[in-house]
Amino acid sequence: MLTVSVDWLRRRLRWPHIRSTEKVDPYGTSRVISILPEQEGLGTIDLIFGVFGRQRQEILHSVHYFSSILGGKSEHRGHCHYERWDCEARNVIDAVREVARLVSQQDCWVECVDEVGKYWSSQQLPGDGVPDFVPSQAHHFRRVFFNRAPEDEVIDRSLYLDEGYGLIARALHEPIPQ
Repeated sequence: MLTVSVDWLRRRLRWPHIRSTEKVDPYGTSRVISILPEQEGLGTIDLIFGVFGRQRQEILHSVHYFSSILGGKSEHRGHCHYERWDCEARNVIDAVREVARLVSQQDCWVECVDEVGKYWSSQQLPGDGVPDFVPSQAHHFRRVFFNRAPEDEVIDRSLYLDEGYGLIARALHEPIPQ
């Protein structure tokens, strides 16, 4: 049975600020491993483990990106489930690879938000990447790097075609070379 430890994760991520806590909710008890930023008030990255199945094996349930406490309520900017493989160890390795890219700031979380800051969509992208699709309601991007304050950014509309329901990246409309 695979058990992810704080020490193992510290070595894999090359990041010292990691803690493990237990969370009890109506669904049961979960173990939460949080990767903490150096500065107070910035979002954490939380790996949520739960006990499931007949064997009562602890498995990675999801990863919550840039979690924070807002008004006494826990919120996060996005989350992913890692269930691609039948082998739980491979799912954990996939998750840790993506988390490592965020912690090292190779990748960031890009949100599409409207004029008043309401969230419409988000995804993990390379540090300078832009989404392939932008909802029509989006006014600007909010780029979130781990351990840094979020930054708002104007959408470069020249990179997109307006399809009415949203913007589609021009690169997706280029003919496929023969």
